[in-house]
Amino acid sequence: MLQDQVILEYLQYGEEHLAHNIFSSVAVIHSFATKCKNREVRRFVVGALLDAVRTGNLEKHVVSTRSLASTDQKHGFIEFYEMKYKVMNLLQNDVADQMGVPNEVKRELVDKAGSWRLFREHVEPYDGSVVALQWKRGWAKSPELYFMLYLQVCFKKDYDGAVKQGLKNRKSAAEILQYGHFKEAFEDVEKASKEERDKFDQQKEKAKKEAEAELDGGRAKVTGSQ
Repeated sequence: MLQDQVILEYLQYGEEHLAHNIFSSVAVIHSFATKCKNREVRRFVVGALLDAVRTGNLEKHVVSTRSLASTDQKHGFIEFYEMKYKVMNLLQNDVADQMGVPNEVKRELVDKAGSWRLFREHVEPYDGSVVALQWKRGWAKSPELYFMLYLQVCFKKDYDGAVKQGLKNRKSAAEILQYGHFKEAFEDVEKASKEERDKFDQQKEKAKKEAEAELDGGRAKVTGSQ
């Protein structure tokens, strides 16, 4: 864990900003190291907790070995954010493919909001400044809606209740995304996508008819000249 540059930067930030320091003890650091085996998952979990404290959504003293670990009675922070990471991974890949999200949009999900650091750098900075989001220029309505859902699920609290319910019921990330909580949002994306396909087909058909009409007109001129 301490060989990971991202984690080291989080630790350094905690040392420089004690009010936001979630690494209250060696035991807490040890919990992150032993309970988050996967590097990317660990980065997401630590990043999520540091972000919550930094934005005032969580008191730093709440982050302890007890709150990090799961018990028979409750699910700890590590298990909760690990599940959110799994859901994020599905939204970046399998679900995006199923919803027909363009490849260029899928790349931006990862490049601009694939981690807490990227999210704060490219989407919602800590200082509250407005980001132009030039990289989203030209997106159709359906990718815009999908991106909004992605942010709400992965970096906001809108769907945290669904994730917690899924953990309680021992559901997988894929099963959680099938909950009714997500139904309306997915339907909105599908509706917008269908409208875009229909519009494209109409334009294609119109262009085809215009081309045929132009061709027929050309033939008539040739026949008339003979």
